This record gives sequence, structure tokens and C-alpha cells, in this order.
Amino acid sequence: MNRWYRSVTVDLPEGQFGQLPRHPAYEYAWWDGKGHLVPFPRLYHCRLTIDSIQDESLLASRCADQGVRLRPVEDGDWLSLVDLFDAAFCETVPFCTLEAAERKDAAFESLQQTRRGDDGPPVVEASRVALSGNDLLGAILVTLIPPGDLERFDEPQWLATAPDDAVARRWGRPHITWIFVAPPVSRSGIGSLLLEGAVAALGGMGYRELVSTVCSGNVPSLLWHWRNRFELLSWPGSPRSAQPDDLPRN
Repeated sequence: MNRWYRSVTVDLPEGQFGQLPRHPAYEYAWWDGKGHLVPFPRLYHCRLTIDSIQDESLLASRCADQGVRLRPVEDGDWLSLVDLFDAAFCETVPFCTLEAAERKDAAFESLQQTRRGDDGPPVVEASRVALSGNDLLGAILVTLIPPGDLERFDEPQWLATAPDDAVARRWGRPHITWIFVAPPVSRSGIGSLLLEGAVAALGGMGYRELVSTVCSGNVPSLLWHWRNRFELLSWPGSPRSAQPDDLPRN
């Protein structure tokens, strides 16, 4: 998402600028008589262990209780998902710093990038949309990332190229590239139902873990992952990653 981050200039006296709340995705600096917020996002990986194949009948029952239906993502969904994506992230960094037209372009391009496989081979079998009647309520889009150490990016596996049949070969590891829900029904459990649907599909495919990524400062996302039993891993840029391999990094 780095391409969508924008530097922000704040025309305030230095004393007032120094009192502004800090967002962890930015560094705050003062020069030329103005305050500057310079993007410096930190991304944290989370990991969810898939213990066993889930009973999809229980998931179907929970969906029915909420009047929600899950199904795999279809080709005709992608354009409809743009408005949903835009609405879901319009108050979230970095999209909240964009003008409306640019934000809509960012939503479109972000989804097309995932659809093209630029975020890794799409796992269509595990990607889901949630509906109420014919109305889209949310989506979870799963892709595959290389099998490198999630707390260190200096090992060769991160440079691995996915084979053409990556999903069939169960290459790499599944990753939640996007999960979003329409604001009117957010915090109602639909995101967790989408996660359950993806996990059930991945478990049936033989995968035993699902990873995700959280940007520093995105507290709602962090809490959602925590509530759904994800394990938060160290930031790959942490000084602890430079410690010798024979020393504990906890």
C-alpha cells in the first residue's frame, strides 16, 4: 500500500504542532516553518493455526442466524467490491489522506492488483463474499506469499517465484490480502464469518496456517485479529531480528 501514502503538511505554530496526537504510520518533523507528517508505515504479520477441518454446517448455521450467506468470489463481483472497499477504508490510513476521486482509484487498483495476482497467486477456493439477499456486505481475498520467515526478510525464500500451479501444489502460505465489511454492518461479526469460511476452505485444501498483515496504528484491525486468535509476530525491522540466531528473540 506504500504508493497510496501521502506526506501531510500542517500549517501550525511549532508549539501546537508538537502537541498533535501521533499516528504510528508517520514520522513527525518540523522544517521551513511548518509541520510535516512523513509516511513511515510498519507492517506486522499475524499467524493463525488451522488446527483441523472445520464443520461447515456449524458455519452455515451461524450465517443463517445473522441472515448472511457466504459464497466464493465470482468474476462479476470485482467491480461491485470497489465501492464497498472505498466505504470500508475511507477513514483508514493511507486511504483517508486521499481525495475522493483518488481514493476510488486506489480502491479499484488495489483490488485489480489482487485479482491479477500481483499480491501473490489468488486462492479463489478460499476467497469469499458475504451477502444479504443480493447485497454485498463484505469480502475476504486470500493470496499466497512465499514461505519465508515472517519475522525476517533477509532469507532467500522471500525471493522465491510462485509456480504457475502454486495453489494446486500448495506452495507458500495463504495470506489475507484484504478483508473488509460495509460500514453499516461492521462490528457485527460478518468479518469473522468470512474468516471462518476461508479457514474452512483452506483446512480442506490441506493448509495448516493462515497469515495476515496489520499496519501499525490500525487498532480496529489489530483487535479483530487478536479476537480471532491470531498470533502477533515481531516487526521484521525490529532490532531483535539482528540478534544472533542462538539468542532468544522474545
